[in-house]
Formats: sequence, C-alpha cells, structure tokens
Amino acid sequence: MNSNHNPPSTAQALKDRYPYMFAGKNIGFAIYRGWFEMFAQLCADIDAALGENQRGFHWVQIKEKFGSYRLYYSMERDVDDVSMTYEAVPGPGHVGLRPKAELAGAVAPASPAQRIRQLVNRAEDATTQMCMACGQPAEADCYDGYYLTLCKEHAPDRRLSHSSPLWKKVWQATRMPDDQEGSS
Repeated sequence: MNSNHNPPSTAQALKDRYPYMFAGKNIGFAIYRGWFEMFAQLCADIDAALGENQRGFHWVQIKEKFGSYRLYYSMERDVDDVSMTYEAVPGPGHVGLRPKAELAGAVAPASPAQRIRQLVNRAEDATTQMCMACGQPAEADCYDGYYLTLCKEHAPDRRLSHSSPLWKKVWQATRMPDDQEGSS
C-alpha cells in the first residue's frame, strides 16, 4: 500500500505510483482528463483493497466506449471466489454484460476480488454522467455516430463531422497531456 496521500496529477505519475497496475500485457490505456481524478482514486482504492498482496492485479485495457469508461483488468482469484454472475452495462447505444460484483452477506466480508469488481463497476457507471474533458456533470449523446459524454461547454455541434477540426479540439481537450495511447 502506498503511504503518499498526494494524488497524482498526470497519467505518468499515476503509473509511477502504482507500477504493478500498469505492468504486464495490455492492449492500451486511454486516460481522459475529466475522468482522471476518479480513475486515480479508483487505483488508490484498489491498492487499499489488495493490501500487501497485490495478487497479480494489472490493467489490461482502459478505454472509452459508448461514452463511458471500459476498464479491463487481470488478477489472480481466490479459490473460493468462483461464482460469476453478470449484469447489464449501463449507458446508451449498446447492450452488454459485465461481471457483477457479488458481495457477501453481512456475516462474511467481501473478498478482494469482489470488492475490486464493485469498485470498477461503480467507476465505469460514474463516467456515464461525467464530462470526459472536465469531469463536470454531463450526459452521453451521439455525435456523428460516436457516443461521448461531454458537458455543454465541451460538446460540439451534433451536426459536425468527426473529420472536422473542431472534433480534433474536442478530443485534445479530453486527453491527458502525457497520454500517448489511442482509444476506440
């Protein structure tokens, strides 16, 4: 567990703080400005849930899809944590399923794997109402076929083509300065 209480301010600082989370095989990391603070807190919460036993946890892919984060990770599971049920993924423009965080009853505490699934699901859900560029309240909307969650200040005219120079400005406003990865 990291004892430093100052939150990281860049994607690289976050990777330096929790190197095990960004080690291993990955497809790519797209970290957005408006969602960065929430994602940094998620990393801190996961680190706390894992404690000294980081159990092979690492991010496999971090991306935006249909206007919200999709956070994929890998970790060793407890032998007794074999149940897996699914729930619908909230958000516009798609139907999808994700592993559901099955929390134990009041008698038995949740396993680290269950707690982490709950944290990740909560973070993904939060991004459905948070501007990708600034973190202010927002709703996902369709812009030329792309679902994006942008506040009124950052939302382009819905009639603009994604090849417009304004689109480039919108995407530049959402990306962290030291983020070199693409998103889908």
